[in-house]
Amino acid sequence: MPKIISFNAKRILIILGILVLLSGIAFLVEAIAKRELPKLLGEQVTYESVTLSILNGEITFTKPRVQVDSAENHANLNIRSEARQISIHGFSLWNLLLSQKIKVKKLNIDSLLLGIVLPTLQASKTEKKEINLFVRDLFNRIEVEHFEISSGTLVVQKKGSYDTLLAMKKIHLSAFGVFVDTSTVHNIFPLDFDQSETKVSKLYVKAGEDYTLSADNLHILDTSFSIENIHLKPVDSRSSFVQKHPYEKVRVELLAQKLSAEKLLWDFMEDRTLKVRAESTLLEALQINVFKDKTPPAPQPETKPLLAGLLRDLPFIFTLDTLRLRNSYIQYEQLPVVFPRAGKLYFDKVYMSGYHLTNDPEEIQKEPITILDIQSDFMGKGALKTTILLDMGSNRQEFSVSGTLGAMPITFINQTLAPLTGVEASGQLHGMAFDFRGDEYSAKGKMIMEYSDLKVKVYDQNRDKVWLKSIFGNMILNSNNHPDDTMGYQEGEIYFVRYQNKGFFNMLWNSLRVALMDVTMPFYTNPDYSTTTAAPKYLLDD
Repeated sequence: MPKIISFNAKRILIILGILVLLSGIAFLVEAIAKRELPKLLGEQVTYESVTLSILNGEITFTKPRVQVDSAENHANLNIRSEARQISIHGFSLWNLLLSQKIKVKKLNIDSLLLGIVLPTLQASKTEKKEINLFVRDLFNRIEVEHFEISSGTLVVQKKGSYDTLLAMKKIHLSAFGVFVDTSTVHNIFPLDFDQSETKVSKLYVKAGEDYTLSADNLHILDTSFSIENIHLKPVDSRSSFVQKHPYEKVRVELLAQKLSAEKLLWDFMEDRTLKVRAESTLLEALQINVFKDKTPPAPQPETKPLLAGLLRDLPFIFTLDTLRLRNSYIQYEQLPVVFPRAGKLYFDKVYMSGYHLTNDPEEIQKEPITILDIQSDFMGKGALKTTILLDMGSNRQEFSVSGTLGAMPITFINQTLAPLTGVEASGQLHGMAFDFRGDEYSAKGKMIMEYSDLKVKVYDQNRDKVWLKSIFGNMILNSNNHPDDTMGYQEGEIYFVRYQNKGFFNMLWNSLRVALMDVTMPFYTNPDYSTTTAAPKYLLDD
């Protein structure tokens, strides 16, 4: 007699059958998904294992690796990349099966290590294209709502060299509204975002053959930017730097506590020129040390632009509505040829407010004047206030400089005055005011000094004291060491014909120098009065 299956048993069998069917479908779907999802990363991405959760819409690739080898695909660069894992969250299964492109809520790359080896110091157009197409190909297959890199590292090196060109550690990138820039193949990272935040704990850049640049805590949040502990460091010591270069060359070391900018916007123009604008920029605790050893021969003379021309010639377009400098220090030291003792001047407690700094032709047409208001302690003693106006629209690079210097012992100026002019002075400076205008050819104006007990020593080229000039000079000065200057020796004439192979600040210093010599050297005759515009002046040995 056949057994009669109870109603409950039938229900159980039906349920089991449905479960088996669902399991089969799930197994089939998972197999298809595991086959299709890795294709999204491209053929160049390998991985150790893949974990898939259909219900949660999540997939994780463990230890993914990417290798683009120039020996294999004739590219001009090598890319090596690996990560702890790549996880994709919130994808649609049907979207995966029915479309060549998948939409996901989040793509996270954890502990990314990206190494790029270039055959040259800078990526060529072909090399940029290789990287561009790789990144573009990946994000054209995956439409990402939220893209994230956690604890990443980037290292860029030159082929055949152990030198690191660029290094970034502990990179964190969080971006929403990701879309691919298809306008060019020469943008190395062809992605843009509606909102983003980038953090880099350590940054290192090889800045040419002579310098390295390092910094900490780079932070970019939408349109705000900050970076700390900036250090532009020479590779060589002073002596090695001089021996390395066949001609005289300025050696610079720069440190800054923090650089920040608000409402920072940047974009690339049609010709790929970078265009940057910031509403407010702040540089804190900047320290600049400049040293020039003039014992090597001077390079072949070539005309240098002044500050306005230098800004106009930058390889990018920028506009800074305001630039502020706080609590900074600037030092210039020179080893002259004639007087082999370093002449040094420095400015302590430097504060600056700059307004409308730009090289954008459209902005210059609206307002051509750039203003720099600077306050500092000259040689740590005299309160120096200076205003510099640059006419950015002038073809002749016109400018004006005015300012005042407070009371200080004149002996503090000797560190600069004596090595560069052959004159040592002593006494008390009660105050100084200067005002002059200039262009790419010359500067002209006045300096007024109030002093007492001024005495001078005049030296020849061998640093031997010239007694006769010193005695007669002091006889003349003694009759003018009081506020009532009846003979006019407290007013110095500024007239300086620029050395065309020297820069803006050399021109400012020399303009003030001729006025100082006009005051402190009764026998001084300015040689520039006999110079004509038909014969541009070059300084080959100073």
